Amino acid sequence: MTQPRAYLSHVVMFCHDFDAMLKFYTEEIGFHLSDIGEARGQQMAFITLDPSLEHHQVALVGGRKGSDAGALHHLAFGVRSLSELHERHEHLKARNVPGIELWTHASMLSVYYRDIENNRLEFFLETPFYVKQPIAAQLDVDLSASQESVFRQIEDKYKDEPSFDLMSNWKARTALQRNGG
Repeated sequence: MTQPRAYLSHVVMFCHDFDAMLKFYTEEIGFHLSDIGEARGQQMAFITLDPSLEHHQVALVGGRKGSDAGALHHLAFGVRSLSELHERHEHLKARNVPGIELWTHASMLSVYYRDIENNRLEFFLETPFYVKQPIAAQLDVDLSASQESVFRQIEDKYKDEPSFDLMSNWKARTALQRNGG
C-alpha cells in the first residue's frame, strides 16, 4: 500500500504552569489565542501565529506532573481527503499499530495511535466546521463512506452548539478582530 502524503500540522504540549506558558506564547512570541477551555479535566489553549491559515499550530495542556514527565502530548499530521484518512487508518490496523482510536473535534476527524515508545500521534482531516474548542468525542463513522456523508454526520452532531459555524467564517471574523475591525 502506497502511503498518502501528509503534513505536520500542530504540536500539543503538556505544561507545568499553564497560565505562564500561555502568557509566554501569546505575549512574548505573539501567538493568537484561538480557543481556551477544559477537556477531560485538563485546561487547554489553542494558539496560532496566523489564524487566517490555521486555527491552531500549538495546543497547550495543563497538568504536567514531575520533572521526568514528558512535555509531548501528541504530534498531528494532516491529510487532504477522507480517502487518505481511511487509507492511513486501514494501514495502521493492518500493521497492528497499538492504541488506534477514531475521534472528532468537530473541526477535525482524527485517527489517534501510539508509536513503539507509546508516544501519541494523530492523522486528521479538517472539516469545514468551527466549534469552540476543546471538543473530543469518539465517533462511530465509516471512513469508507463519502466525505460529504461523514461531514454531514459531524455537522448533525454539532450544529446545535452555540459556537457552531463554518471555519471560513471564524477565520474571517478573527482576521477582522486582529486588524482592529
